[in-house]
Amino acid sequence: MKQAVTALGLALATLSPVSAQIQAPVQENCAEKVILYEMLGCPHCANTRAFLDGNKIAYSRIEIWQNPEALAYMIKYFGSPAVPVVTNGRKAVRGYTEKGLRNLLCLS
Repeated sequence: MKQAVTALGLALATLSPVSAQIQAPVQENCAEKVILYEMLGCPHCANTRAFLDGNKIAYSRIEIWQNPEALAYMIKYFGSPAVPVVTNGRKAVRGYTEKGLRNLLCLS
């Protein structure tokens, strides 16, 4: 019995880092600094907020209609002022698309 316990201890001590990585908890999402560019009254923006809230994603909201700097940023970096746009780090999704948002935020 003592030999079996010792053998088990040796086997556990020699597990490769790959085995340890497999057993590590999987990250639920990859949300970094999520920003929602939106316009008040926009139904697609409301759907996007509901999606983010429902998936417990922390995000900042930027209303572009009365914010000339944000509007200029949207035109410069996204080519138009169309909303909603959700950014996550350096990636972005334009419009409300659940599949696109799930991919952007690494949600299964």
